[in-house]
Amino acid sequence: MVDLIGKRVWHKKLGDGTVVGQDGKRITVEFASKSSLFVYPDAFESFLKVEDEHAAADIQKDIAEVAAAAAARRTEEAQKREEEQRKREEKRAKFNQAIRNTKIGYQTKKIRKEDMIYDVPPIKTLDELLDNCAILDEYVASRKDPEYSFALGLIKRGTCFVVLESDDVLRFYPSRFVGYQENSMSKHECNGSKDGRVTNPAISQILNSKGPEPDTKLDALYKEYCKALGFEPNDKGTFGVDHKFWVLKLLDDSSRS
Repeated sequence: MVDLIGKRVWHKKLGDGTVVGQDGKRITVEFASKSSLFVYPDAFESFLKVEDEHAAADIQKDIAEVAAAAAARRTEEAQKREEEQRKREEKRAKFNQAIRNTKIGYQTKKIRKEDMIYDVPPIKTLDELLDNCAILDEYVASRKDPEYSFALGLIKRGTCFVVLESDDVLRFYPSRFVGYQENSMSKHECNGSKDGRVTNPAISQILNSKGPEPDTKLDALYKEYCKALGFEPNDKGTFGVDHKFWVLKLLDDSSRS
């Protein structure tokens, strides 16, 4: 920083003044009417001028250095944002590639009456909800039937979905599956009383929500998700009802603690 103590300066509104103090980032100027603090060297770009020519030249060098440092920071921040965006796009691409171009070939097997179960309890905690979501993730990631096609079929036919956002990827989980305790393919198929009127209130209570809501943007993203899984989505849910959604953003594993 240029030594400006005692230097005469001029301010376009306050007139002539003298620098009476400086601390590295600010200078104090005594004017006829008052003393004022100014940021150094920024003030000399627009508010102040110094009479001393040598001091003025040194100030211009400081201004140039500050501008160069600011430009370098902006460039670094832009590069960082670009790198973060590249990583997000890579994650999306890997996820989509892993489950692309598939078909739903699994047909639900016929369940014997003696194997049917009723009064399956709905979930009560967030951990139970996330465990069921993880089960569907495992089915999809396995790419092995019958679990694989079972999961895709649920996603295709669903009406109400829990939307989880993790690592900048949105996944959609049908409420009639994730809303029952410790669910699985075999348990779901044998559940003779599965009903969204049971699971939706349970999920809403856990998520402290009034209920799933229609959302045109989420509906479009849901359909993109289905296409990434390799099938054409239904335009509507069961009985022609609009798709509805709850949204839960997961930051990391601590969300489950």
